[in-house]
Amino acid sequence: MTPADLRIAALLPRHAAEVLAIYQLGIDEGQATFETVAPDWARFDAERLPGHRHVALGADERVLGWAAVSAVSGRPAYAGVVEHSVYVNPGARGLGVGAVLVDALIASTEAAGIWTVQSGIFPENAASLALHRRAGFRVIGVRQRVGCHHGVWRDVVLVERRSPNVPTLSVPTASVPTPTASEPWRQAPVACSLTADGLGERAAQWQGLLVGAGREPIPDGLRLTLPADRAGELAALAAAEQQCCAFFDFRLHFDGPLIHLEVRAPDAARELVTALFGTIGPTSGMILG
Repeated sequence: MTPADLRIAALLPRHAAEVLAIYQLGIDEGQATFETVAPDWARFDAERLPGHRHVALGADERVLGWAAVSAVSGRPAYAGVVEHSVYVNPGARGLGVGAVLVDALIASTEAAGIWTVQSGIFPENAASLALHRRAGFRVIGVRQRVGCHHGVWRDVVLVERRSPNVPTLSVPTASVPTPTASEPWRQAPVACSLTADGLGERAAQWQGLLVGAGREPIPDGLRLTLPADRAGELAALAAAEQQCCAFFDFRLHFDGPLIHLEVRAPDAARELVTALFGTIGPTSGMILG
């Protein structure tokens, strides 16, 4: 059999049993994935994007291999980035099945405007690395000991193919965000979702955490200075505060052994700022114990 004898078709539910069987064979060999058991069809179907699922069929219509992609993120900025998988039945290796499937995957993702196709490959899987290199993928780097597989820490080689047809973005030359656009807290209503008891508890949390804090005024608020070992607690409490009071703006800055928390809020919230974070006093700038 030669690549010319193969037929590429859409991966459909009727191929499920063969596709998942090939997946499990690849898993069992131990050089394809961190997975230990192939998923059921419902999960497989839910995790792979339509339009980029391909099977390679032999003359007898048996599935010899498959390829598919999954989204890497739900964030709009990564809409054109996918992670792909290619699996070939061990009995069909050496026939060009993998290359034909990768070519089909490249063609469908190019047509859909996808700009990056990426994957992680065990460095021991030399055949897969060679296949991807021939298809135009490049090695981005190696994630060392990134996962434990059957009791062994494994490295993963990151490879990607960048589309040559990535559209050029036009950036306005005079696109300077207005303060309200870049600082939405200024437009947020001065309202807190906490109950009176909840607000009292929150004030006590801040007061306990800010013991010994240095305070100095900044535009629209104040800067609190504390030992850097309180960074985790500060970040967690600031995040919780912003969930119930969207009009607060928090910014953390590391400064060697110290950390600075800048707190800003509209004028209408000045009393609440004082209640939670204190006032500027004669010990401003001093870190006490």
